[in-house]
Amino acid sequence: LDAFARVEFLWLDDFSLFSSIQGKEGTSDWTRWNKALRMRKPNAIVHAQKYFATDIRYHKFVQWQFSVQWNEFTSGPPLLEAMSTGSVDLGAVGDAPPIFAQAANANIVYVAGSPITNGQGILYGEPSPR
Repeated sequence: LDAFARVEFLWLDDFSLFSSIQGKEGTSDWTRWNKALRMRKPNAIVHAQKYFATDIRYHKFVQWQFSVQWNEFTSGPPLLEAMSTGSVDLGAVGDAPPIFAQAANANIVYVAGSPITNGQGILYGEPSPR
């Protein structure tokens, strides 16, 4: 577990902290959390890391067991194949651990698309339509 955590620290630390806070706050809608946590005030984060140490380790353990594989896709066809097999996580805007991690300047790649209907969807590249 410790070796996995060292390799995956760029996302795992924030994901595990987010998941632990989510359980305490009763919602993954981080905009409703305690303001100090929401704003990632250093003292609040340090306190949360200590307070939730056991929960954080549990969430890291779960991710280690699942050994999530994150890949950056080189082109559309491999991404579409991954989406069709359910290998890509999709989430609603603002209700996800990546937003919390982004506040800590994590290097995250976002992909935008239109809702999927009848098994079809549209994936937007740069520049995205507004």
